[in-house]
Amino acid sequence: MAEFPQGAVLLGRAAEEGSIRTALHDSTGGPRTLALAGEAGIGKTALLRHGVALARAEGFLVVDVPLGAGRTLLGSLLEAAGRPAGDVPSTPVALRMAVLNVVDHLCRRGPVLIVLDDIGPDDAETLAQVRFVTRRLPSRRVVVLMASRSLAAFGPTDAGTTICPVPPLSATAAAGLLDGLSDAPAGRERARVLRLARGNPYLLSRLASSSVEPAGRDFGLPAATARLLLVAAATEEDDLGALLAAAGADLRDCRVAEEAGLVSVIAGRLTFRHPLTRLQCYLAAAPADRRAAHAALAGSLPPGAPLRDWHAARLVRPTDDGAATAYERAADAAASRGRGLDAAAMLERAAECARDDREAARLYGRAAAEADRSGDIAWTLDLWRRMLTRSGDPHRRAATAAALGNTAMFRPGRTVLRPLSRLLAAPPDDPGLVARLLSLAARSILSDGDPADVVTLRGLLDRPAPDGPCHSTALAHAVADPAGWAGRYGALHDSPLMEPLTGNEERARLMSVAGTAWVVDDSGIAADYYRRAMEWTRNEQSYGVSALATVVFTEVLLEGGLLDEAAAALRDATEFVGGNRSAVVRRALDAQRVTLLIRRGELDDAAARLEQDSAAGPVGSRLVRYLRLRAAGQLAAATGDHDAACTAFLRAFGPDGSPLHFLMSQRSVVDLAAAALATGRQAEVAGVLRTARTRVSRPTARRDWSWRAALALLHPDDDAAGPRMAALLAEPAAADRWPHEYATAQAAYADRLRTARRYAQARPLLVSALDIFVRAGARHDAAGVREKLRSVGVRPAGGGEPPFTALTPQQQMIARLAADGLSNRDIAARVSIAPRTVSFHLYQIFPKLGITRRTQLRGVVTAA
Repeated sequence: MAEFPQGAVLLGRAAEEGSIRTALHDSTGGPRTLALAGEAGIGKTALLRHGVALARAEGFLVVDVPLGAGRTLLGSLLEAAGRPAGDVPSTPVALRMAVLNVVDHLCRRGPVLIVLDDIGPDDAETLAQVRFVTRRLPSRRVVVLMASRSLAAFGPTDAGTTICPVPPLSATAAAGLLDGLSDAPAGRERARVLRLARGNPYLLSRLASSSVEPAGRDFGLPAATARLLLVAAATEEDDLGALLAAAGADLRDCRVAEEAGLVSVIAGRLTFRHPLTRLQCYLAAAPADRRAAHAALAGSLPPGAPLRDWHAARLVRPTDDGAATAYERAADAAASRGRGLDAAAMLERAAECARDDREAARLYGRAAAEADRSGDIAWTLDLWRRMLTRSGDPHRRAATAAALGNTAMFRPGRTVLRPLSRLLAAPPDDPGLVARLLSLAARSILSDGDPADVVTLRGLLDRPAPDGPCHSTALAHAVADPAGWAGRYGALHDSPLMEPLTGNEERARLMSVAGTAWVVDDSGIAADYYRRAMEWTRNEQSYGVSALATVVFTEVLLEGGLLDEAAAALRDATEFVGGNRSAVVRRALDAQRVTLLIRRGELDDAAARLEQDSAAGPVGSRLVRYLRLRAAGQLAAATGDHDAACTAFLRAFGPDGSPLHFLMSQRSVVDLAAAALATGRQAEVAGVLRTARTRVSRPTARRDWSWRAALALLHPDDDAAGPRMAALLAEPAAADRWPHEYATAQAAYADRLRTARRYAQARPLLVSALDIFVRAGARHDAAGVREKLRSVGVRPAGGGEPPFTALTPQQQMIARLAADGLSNRDIAARVSIAPRTVSFHLYQIFPKLGITRRTQLRGVVTAA
């Protein structure tokens, strides 16, 4: 069977992992029980193992009780306590008292975690013992993690028990998990595996390695019962009445399957007791029987029902007349239900059946677009190449290229600029096509960053209309001339681009405004719009439109000093990018995660991740290369190797001063200057930066601040350098809009003043930098500034401040709203972030404030 990479089984399980962390954390207030419920193979055991690892990291003693293996709860507890098993008490009450005494004894050593996996009907007494213990040890730190396929198996629950359903993985998480396998399938076969597995990790691995028996199993059922199970396995419909009607069966036939332990019928819904049984029922059937099942299902549905077209297509052979039309209708049905990969598979079949090249090219183009929206880059490119072999029409090529937004990301911008140039030579019938290609070209240039492509884009853009660009072209105009945006179109917050639209147009507008705001350095709008756009993407599970957005949104948060939210964004992004470590967007996010770890002071983990990324080999994307260089430079600086840091930051520019990435290279000039100061390489770096400054595009006001600050830092002995730095550090709102860069500049300049024994001037700068780093949660930077403050005669305050003041401004706002009684959803709406992000912040806030319950917030906030 295919094996999942270590840790990958938790992909898409952020909510469930959060519940485990909450149970462990809340146990400081008394025993907690978390019950995981879900079908076989859904990942409950993996979650339990992860819970064990988390608990051990927090000092819990773990008692793993392997039920059904001849072991008892008491026996496992005695073994953990190092006591002989002895005689088992003869009465239930005596047995429960014995369990209670051992648990109480273990709790005196520290917190205890009891793990019960695969609870079944025969484990009622064990559960009774657990409830007996948790009710009678209210002051002990005990956590019980248990899992079962059935909610009923848990029996009666009390206030300390939380039921946590473990549903199938989302489409994006399932795809990411599958891609992490060493033998992951591709293209149409990948789509088939994902459809048949229905989000079950166990089935994903079995199907990917073809370890589901091809001949299936002979369940020895009557013909009518076997037909009913085949019909049920061939559809996602679970209404018993509809299934019986389609199969021509009755309740007696269903009862046979129930008695055989194959299905369950609850509230008129038929479900397979094990997902593998469903697969075997379908795959074991003869092709003719499967076709008959799909025919029955299609016949039972009314005309126009999407699933009718889907099942009808299963009856069509590629050589049949009208096969292409039938497959395309099925693709439309799949696309209408959010099944992009299934739609791509059907469109690929339709293209293979097409009678002429023109029709085949159209269908391959549609298939490529669906695969692209679903995030299957390799398949998209294959379908795109097959489309090119069937059509030389520049309009067809351009129209398809405009639909392939994800494949263009992290590849040279010329891959889009070329078809755009050809298209402009022959005006298209679709006036919106040029706008879509311009938008795509801008995103491609952003994700790669070749300065030459920026020049080409600038040449392709017509003079803007008097009222400014529409949301489709706004990003292109911003990328072509970031500094000229405000002068040409006015402030972004007053732009018509801020007017809401409807449907998918609104999602596109959110993405466009967010990206435009980031490029023109309006960080407030960028953060707000990316939060809203990413929430939309999560709800739609549409990875394909968010590959670049996940990376840029994380940059926005890192630049704004919102490290906790950046950690949550990176955590959510793993569901989009999956387990394939070679994926370019995964490499980008990994580099950003290293930067986050460095700022938080987790240097060993950062170094390990950076080494792991280096072992994955080189990457072509200029953006990813920049992010890796930045991470390497920051890690070197954090570990005291300032010379290596200076060298890494310098590589963001070529020997002639040309930027590696037209926009990003400018974002490290202050870090570069600080490293040069620490190594005495000011003259060398100043020469590079002066040349580089003439090679980059006209910078925005914010980037101009960075250039001036870097050059002023590199000339500390210049009589004018001091006043220039003082003026730059006094710039209004600089500390709030780009806090990390601002505090880095403060600390570097203060260090130079400290070296010159100008302590009085250095102290206020260091105090200000420390405040910014502490509020952002940049623990390593804060520790470094504290050491410098001690060297100038200032001992930073220790733990005397109220804990509330240690929270970031955003955390303080969330804490106040929660203390006022608002729900996570209400807080999310008020702060413009996702409810899940609110939960993440609260998990961070509680330990910082020394509390365990939401109800305790009011007292802490009021005291502050």
